[in-house]
Amino acid sequence: VVARVSDATGADVRRLAGADRYATAVEVSRFAFGDGAAEAFVVSGTGFADALSGGAAAAAVSAPILLAAPDGLTDDTSAELRRLGPEEVTVLGGAASVSAEVTDQLVAAELEQNRIAGGDRFETAALVSSSYFASSGVAIMAGGSKFPDALAGGAAAAALGAPLLLSPRACLPDRVDSELT
Repeated sequence: VVARVSDATGADVRRLAGADRYATAVEVSRFAFGDGAAEAFVVSGTGFADALSGGAAAAAVSAPILLAAPDGLTDDTSAELRRLGPEEVTVLGGAASVSAEVTDQLVAAELEQNRIAGGDRFETAALVSSSYFASSGVAIMAGGSKFPDALAGGAAAAALGAPLLLSPRACLPDRVDSELT
C-alpha cells in the first residue's frame, strides 16, 4: 500500500508494508488511525468477500479493517487492536471465514465484539448493509464470485456512503431484493 502524504515542503510518498498481508493491514491501520478508533473490523485474511462488503461500512464509521489468519489473530494484529482501543470489534463472516479462535482471542483481550454473518457472502453483505446503511438511498451492486468488480465498486460505495452488495451471476438472492427495497 502506498500513501501520499503532503507537508509544508511538498508531497512525499510513503510505502505501508509489513512482512505479510496481516502485518500490512496493521501498518495501514497505524497510519490512518494513529489516535485509535471507536470500532474496528476483523475479516478473513484468506477470503475477499467479507472484506469488500465491509470496506464501505468501515469507511462510514471511520474504522480500520484488520485481517485474521485461519488459526487466529497474529501477535501484530492483537497488539494493534489493543492500541486502537475500540469500544467494539465487528467480525465479518461466519466461523468458516473467521474462526472461533479469533473470537476467543477477542474475549480474552476483553474486547466487546459483534459478529455479522449470513449463510453465505451474499447474505453477509446484505446484513452489513442493513447494519450500517439503513437509510443510504443508494447501493452499489457487484458480482461476488470474483473480486475485481467488487473491489472497484467498494471504492465507489465508500465515497457515496453506500453499501456494497454482492450477487452471484445468475440470480439475485432473496436477502439481497429485500435489502434493495
